[in-house]
Amino acid sequence: MSRVSNSGSPWGKASALRPGFRPAAECYPALTTVHVPRDHIGHTLFTSLAPDSNGATTVGKEFIIDPELVVRDSTGPARR
Repeated sequence: MSRVSNSGSPWGKASALRPGFRPAAECYPALTTVHVPRDHIGHTLFTSLAPDSNGATTVGKEFIIDPELVVRDSTGPARR
């Protein structure tokens, strides 16, 4: 049996499962990223698949999820 080692990770074992885990913000310089609203996606997915009180679902409906650009230190002014 082999084991996976996280000893090289500056954030420690299973840190991706921690609430508020933001490795891009912990880097130097802090990296610009796109925040994907996973909680909103999960709620939308559940409510679209679970029948409402009338037994209707929204399966097949298209939803738009707005990600948020998180600008940090790695983004600077544009070159001229």
